[in-house]
Amino acid sequence: MRPYILLICTGCASAWLSGCTSSPSSPPAAAALPAARPNLLSRDLSPAEKTALTHALSTTLKDPDSAKFDWGPVKYAQGSTSTEYCGIVNAKNSYGGYTGYQMYHAIISLDPKGHYTGGSIDMIMPDNATGDQLKTNVEYDEKCIAAGYGQVSLTPQ
Repeated sequence: MRPYILLICTGCASAWLSGCTSSPSSPPAAAALPAARPNLLSRDLSPAEKTALTHALSTTLKDPDSAKFDWGPVKYAQGSTSTEYCGIVNAKNSYGGYTGYQMYHAIISLDPKGHYTGGSIDMIMPDNATGDQLKTNVEYDEKCIAAGYGQVSLTPQ
């Protein structure tokens, strides 16, 4: 009877110790980032473009007249009629107070004369986000990086 107990205990110990050995495993899969857009050109927006875009982009805000945009250069592909744009905006909320500068992602478009005059904000990323909103912020932050804007600073220039 004792040889069977010894055999069973040896089998259990062997199975338990096999869990301690390291087996080659593949590294955890990284989240797929959007592909960076190659060969982007960059230029500053003209004062007329900033005025037109302020009007077009602020229509999505609760108080469009309060919008204070901080404009950076636009990144675009030669021959494209629209492009992604990432920047920061400070605007009043429904209580009448300014929210502080927040990053946004927009799609802006060229007019027939080659000036960026239209577009809309598709996401404003509040800096105090949690849960699903924080996850959405990360997705749009990755879009801005892939669009050539790098990490967008919340400090106005």
